[in-house]
Amino acid sequence: MNDQLQKVIDAFKAFTIWDGLEILLLTVVIFLLLRYLKVRRNAVALPYWLAGIFIAFGALFIFQGEFRVLWKLALYLGGASLIFLIIIFAPQLHRMMIRMAQGRWGRVFYTAKYDLSPDELRNTIAEIIRAAQNMSKKNTGALIVIAPGHIQTQILESGTELGALVSASLLESVFNTKSPMHDGAVIIRGNRILAAGCFLPLSQNTELPGDLGTRHRAALGVSEANDVLAIIVSEQTGIISVCREGTLTRYYNSDMLEETLERMYGLQLASPVRKRKKGK
Repeated sequence: MNDQLQKVIDAFKAFTIWDGLEILLLTVVIFLLLRYLKVRRNAVALPYWLAGIFIAFGALFIFQGEFRVLWKLALYLGGASLIFLIIIFAPQLHRMMIRMAQGRWGRVFYTAKYDLSPDELRNTIAEIIRAAQNMSKKNTGALIVIAPGHIQTQILESGTELGALVSASLLESVFNTKSPMHDGAVIIRGNRILAAGCFLPLSQNTELPGDLGTRHRAALGVSEANDVLAIIVSEQTGIISVCREGTLTRYYNSDMLEETLERMYGLQLASPVRKRKKGK
């Protein structure tokens, strides 16, 4: 009994102000973590939390000799948090890499290469615009996805492989209500229709207007995860919309479509599309 009491006394004698400060900081960290999990406005506070984490990690790095327990805990939690963030924010990271690739230096390495002449590309653009305009006048629903580079394999496999040249008549026949493929999307690369009747992932954005149908949500979903341009023709209103990088812009006319598609095919330098009207 006396030996156990002596061990407790020795432990208290070895206790330093750094040990007390470490216990206090550990308590504060656990409290703030539990409070963060309880509060629902996490998205608003996320930048402040990230700044606080970086500051705390830097301080622990400087005083790691004094805060040995906290430093080891920070290393373990840092590794686990990095993996967690990569998994949770994979779509956002993918879009960030796409934007980097579309920048001045990224275009040197990532610009899509077509074994086609400018005239062939312009002819393809004209056929897409003609089809969109004709279907808009008839209120024929359509979803056309132009993919300059890679697109998820499962999307292509969900439809019917075509490999046909792009033409207005073919696009209109695919989206004819009597066609078995009219509910899906057409995937185009270069001047070829890779597949038709493809099923796309729907966007999980909860802030979209209620009047947007499944085609619009599918266009947003595929553009959030892929470097593509999606053209949507509304079956209810005939309105032509364009979706890129998770942003939907409505009320497109032929001139706006031509400018957007020429940029997508690399026929002109990127510049904002003029006279856009955004849907509410």
